[in-house]
Amino acid sequence: MAKRFIISEEEKGDILSKYGLLKEQMNRLPDIDVQMKKIKPDIGGKYCFGNPQRLKSEVGNNVLLYKVKSGDTLSEIASKYPGVSDVDEIIATNKSCQLSKGLRGGDVIAIVILPRM
Repeated sequence: MAKRFIISEEEKGDILSKYGLLKEQMNRLPDIDVQMKKIKPDIGGKYCFGNPQRLKSEVGNNVLLYKVKSGDTLSEIASKYPGVSDVDEIIATNKSCQLSKGLRGGDVIAIVILPRM
């Protein structure tokens, strides 16, 4: 049985305005293919996110590519970018590299940026 919620006109307006803000903020980053031309792995490094078209089909253009520097940690990277929920999300997005075992300088990771409301 489906549940029904009763909301006021004010709550409805608030929900719709947040949806509009969310929709406006989505897909503002450059296309992943454009970013890949500018951000390349160092020699011996790789793209950690696998197939860029799969990633684009899953999250649109809400992806920021980041070249890992020596000494970077996942928690530092996650805290730098608003809209990144947590370290586990970065690990799940970048399955081609075993990020749970640590970062490797020169690799390029994908960071899914979700809009803030």
